[in-house]
Order: sequence, then structure tokens, then C-alpha cells
Amino acid sequence: MVDSTLVKKTAEVVAMTSRVLLDALVPLIGNLSREMPKIERYRRLLDTLPALFPGDAAALLRLEGETLVPVAIDGLSGDTLGRRFRVAEHPRFARILARAEPTRFAANSDLPDPYDGLVKGVSGNLEVHDCLGCPLVIHSCPWGLLTLDALDPARFDDIDMAAGFFESDGGDRERGRAHRDARADERG
Repeated sequence: MVDSTLVKKTAEVVAMTSRVLLDALVPLIGNLSREMPKIERYRRLLDTLPALFPGDAAALLRLEGETLVPVAIDGLSGDTLGRRFRVAEHPRFARILARAEPTRFAANSDLPDPYDGLVKGVSGNLEVHDCLGCPLVIHSCPWGLLTLDALDPARFDDIDMAAGFFESDGGDRERGRAHRDARADERG
């Protein structure tokens, strides 16, 4: 279930074709066999997102206890990587983590945005915008979350496509690598 927005659809709708999906995912799949630092792997994942979900900002955050730690960002100020977000202090993050499926926040949501003042090219609080988040779970344990933001309040109106992508099975090989990375993170 996705929180609906109260805005009209715009003419600019994300139209995903199998070719666009393949063009975006093939490089990611090619990276699975390459040894590279986790930070680079995370950055490459975020570099793929604009082809699938055109937006203005994206972040991959890892859950460490009750705190979310940004591990890769796009469209957010560099100091975002040094921040720590206590889930209890950020209701949007708490809501995303509490659900199994992607969460889309209404453009006029009263919940404070954790990225206020952090989106490149925008100063102060974010005005009405489109916000989507997805929990990341490995072996039934929350690993973190992925967030997407767009300044256009109707950018993610084609939400059925997004839900299908986020809920798709990443394959045993990717789950295995993610599990190894998660265990290595736990060991330090």
C-alpha cells in the first residue's frame, strides 16, 4: 500500500520499458562479479536510479542499531554523509522501516523531512515535493533504506512501476553478496 499524493498527474511520467530497465541493470549485474569497495558498489547503485526513477535526490542509508547512516547519496549536500539520523527522531524514516513495501508520502505531508536543508540547490525547508522510500531487508533483518526525492510533487505518480521494481527478487547471487557485505560490516 502506498500513501497517495493529492496532486494531479503531470505530463512527465516515468515510462519504463524493458530496454530502459535492461540498460540500467546490466552494469549493476556486471559489477556483482567485480571486487570493489562497498562504498563504490553503493555509489554505482545510486548512479543507476535516475534512469529508472528520475528525481532530484537519492540516498542509501544503513541501519546501525536505532540510527540510519548514509552510505551513498546523490543530489544531497556532501555533509549528509557525515550525519546520523536517529529513527525515533525522524517519523518518515520510521514509517518507511515499519512497512514491507515502498512508502510514498503525500506531497502535503505534515511529517518533517529529514533532508530539509540538504537537497542541492534548495535552501531551507523543502516545499511540496515527491518523496518515496523503501526498506531494505536481508534474510528478514532490516539492513537500511533507500529514499528518492523529487522537487516536482507528482514525479513518482506512476507508483505501480516503482513498487514492482522495489519488490522484485534481486536473485540469489545479489542476496549472497549483500549478506556477506552486511556480515563484514557487523564485524567492523
